[in-house]
Amino acid sequence: MAEQIEHAEREVYYVSTGFGVATQLGVSVADVNSALVNQGHSADINIFDTQSVGYSLWLGWQLYHHVALELGYLDFGASSVDLNTLSSGGERALLDAMPTAGHGMSIALKPSYELSDNWTVTGRIGLMNWASDLELVDLKSDKSGTDLLLGAGLSYHLSEGWAVELSWDTTKMDQTQNHLVAFNIAYQFNW
Repeated sequence: MAEQIEHAEREVYYVSTGFGVATQLGVSVADVNSALVNQGHSADINIFDTQSVGYSLWLGWQLYHHVALELGYLDFGASSVDLNTLSSGGERALLDAMPTAGHGMSIALKPSYELSDNWTVTGRIGLMNWASDLELVDLKSDKSGTDLLLGAGLSYHLSEGWAVELSWDTTKMDQTQNHLVAFNIAYQFNW
């Protein structure tokens, strides 16, 4: 009995890392072409890719049985474009028209609900301080901000300290909605 009470009073922490598909929504090829035309430029876009590899790293502290506080680092990948042609002087206009993807630190609350002994559904709400670095030829565009971060997940507890999770996180950077769908592995420990 005394051992159970001592265990209940220990702090519970976890570390989680995940890799997955990052996507930027809200800017299309038509939007980029329209922005270029509005500034007197034109481009023949061969490839416009708004998907890439993204990842996350989280450190969590179980505040209450169903709520954790998390500090994290997320990378929402990058968008890319391959051009056949671009009108002279159109580099800056193209750079400004591209979707904003970035990376940064986050603080969030993570509520959870146990569906069974092994399955848990989670949510995430917090703030993300992000930065985006876009480069084209010799031009660079740096953007940054702090925006709402939302997420959800479904985890399966493999053993006493280990779990795997499928998660989705989203935040808006500039005018671009960024999404990360990732497969995560987590380890929980007592301190």
